Amino acid sequence: MINQNNLNVLKLASKQDFKPEIASVLFTPEFTVATDSFHLIEMSMPKIEEDNLPGDAMEKFDPFMVRANDLKNLKIPKDKKNPICENAWVKEKEEDIVSIKDFIGCTETIHKYKMTPGEFPDYKQIIPEEGTIKARGAFNVELLIEGLEILKAMKLKFGRVEIKFYGDQKPMVITADNGEQKARYLIMPLTN
Repeated sequence: MINQNNLNVLKLASKQDFKPEIASVLFTPEFTVATDSFHLIEMSMPKIEEDNLPGDAMEKFDPFMVRANDLKNLKIPKDKKNPICENAWVKEKEEDIVSIKDFIGCTETIHKYKMTPGEFPDYKQIIPEEGTIKARGAFNVELLIEGLEILKAMKLKFGRVEIKFYGDQKPMVITADNGEQKARYLIMPLTN
């Protein structure tokens, strides 16, 4: 099953056409993944009880890629009356075409996409292993975005900030310098 969070990853796919693999979203039974080689996001597929899966949904399939630009027409709105309708699913794969089906309102729609040939970068090799973490903390995403927006407004060279962790459950400090001004943004970790 695929929900809107899985589709939001396409925002990070490369906008350049010279490397179609990174201008695409990788779909696996477990994740959607997108990168532009500077940043990457991996989003797990939503947990759906087996009894609630549509009969024509493919639970297992070989990973495939679709160009992010092609996926922009696939929208999955919120449906408070029937949450299962907040998902789309892989219906079938044939040669170089994948069919993704959604159920919006009372209308079933099948979207057909040409799969991107080639191999998605082996991104798992660059993700640090869990045991190698030196410090960690949980932070409020709204506060983090708010602070980053302020730093972004400084017109930083290459949009560069530096992130410093001082230990478990310690504040994270993000510093920025545009040549005329310096800023330090400190955010406290959440407790529990």
